[in-house]
Amino acid sequence: MKLRTKYLISFFSSTLITLVIVGLSIFGFYRLDKTTNYLVTVNSRVMEYSNLYEKELAKSRRAEKEFFIFPDNLTKQIKYINAWKNSMDTINDYLKELNDLFIHEQRGNLSNKVIQAENIVAKNRLEWDRVVTKFQETRSYDTVDKAEYGKFKEQTHTLEDIGKEISAYALSEVEKGRLEINRIQKQTDIWIKLIAIAAVLWGFIAPIIFARQMTSTIIYLSKIANDISKGDMEQEIEVNRKDELGDMAQSIKRLQTSMRVIFKKISFYK
Repeated sequence: MKLRTKYLISFFSSTLITLVIVGLSIFGFYRLDKTTNYLVTVNSRVMEYSNLYEKELAKSRRAEKEFFIFPDNLTKQIKYINAWKNSMDTINDYLKELNDLFIHEQRGNLSNKVIQAENIVAKNRLEWDRVVTKFQETRSYDTVDKAEYGKFKEQTHTLEDIGKEISAYALSEVEKGRLEINRIQKQTDIWIKLIAIAAVLWGFIAPIIFARQMTSTIIYLSKIANDISKGDMEQEIEVNRKDELGDMAQSIKRLQTSMRVIFKKISFYK
């Protein structure tokens, strides 16, 4: 291998290491971007909708309680009835969004919870209509069917539990995403540092190795050439290099052989 080729290999290997560092950086940033996008587009949306769901459910509970405070005020009753129904409509919208996200992410258990919540909302609408009708007819909370209203409240508590479960899932996934981002960042940083150190070491070591090999060969050949100039033809040249120094060694070896032949002829004629 020619010296020029060796130096080119050294140069291109350093360039390759630099490209590897750049590639690792790009790959690391891609993984970070992918994880961050997932965190933003999926987990944060689940958290957002679950929080809105819980807030709207709290508003419906408040409207429900306010409704019973005014048995003789039909205007306020209608206001709170409509507020409750609007909350249920909004809750249904949030549940639909959550279900779409869970189906896309193949979270069957959570999708089932959302479907359960949608069914409860549908049942509670019917129960609420019966409770409202009974209360408006009698204008007395005591006449409301306690078993029927108790079932309504029990199902509302189930809706609250489902909301808490979805929120807990969202918080857990956001935390997992944060830890994953930190892990990828640290892993990429470590790899870049290791390869950068390797590149620096290679940049120092490779020239030293090449220089030492060249220097030792040149010193060796200079000694042989000096011995030849003094008439010492006995030493055998042992250089197995395939570069320019190897060619030089072969030239000196041929010169040594020629000199031996000449000296033999001179000795013969003497």
